Amino acid sequence: MEIMLEKPKLKDGKIIDCLRNEFGLSVEKLSFLPLGADLNTAVYRVVTKDKTAYFVKLRKGDFNEASVRVPKFLSDLGIKQVIPSLITQTGQLWANLNSFKIILYPFVEGRNGFEKKLSNEQWVEFGKALKQFHISSISSSITNGIQKDNFSPRWRDT
Repeated sequence: MEIMLEKPKLKDGKIIDCLRNEFGLSVEKLSFLPLGADLNTAVYRVVTKDKTAYFVKLRKGDFNEASVRVPKFLSDLGIKQVIPSLITQTGQLWANLNSFKIILYPFVEGRNGFEKKLSNEQWVEFGKALKQFHISSISSSITNGIQKDNFSPRWRDT
């Protein structure tokens, strides 16, 4: 298994070509980011010739389509706190490159809630976003394949 917190053995030119062909991007700079907790996913920051920054995920191995379909659905409902993947030129939520899925997002500068404490206002906004998420009716055709917890006491009892 290739650990993705290290740069995958995939030439940058192949990624750049895929971003051009699938998403129509003119890439000026591609930078590997040794971030994340998913050993099957590598991430990059891409800057295009017009200085727009993007966040790119390369997913190797099992790919659950719900990981991109659910955020797209929630964003389409108007939940602004959810950032969906950007679509390819043919309207897909990801592209294929060899054994990888390439998922493209806008790049958001900032720090996450683990690095910076949330203000009271941010906690309220976070709660409102979670409420919107929980009251949304999502079709099983979109959520198909998501593991569901049966809340068994098995591990608690162990």
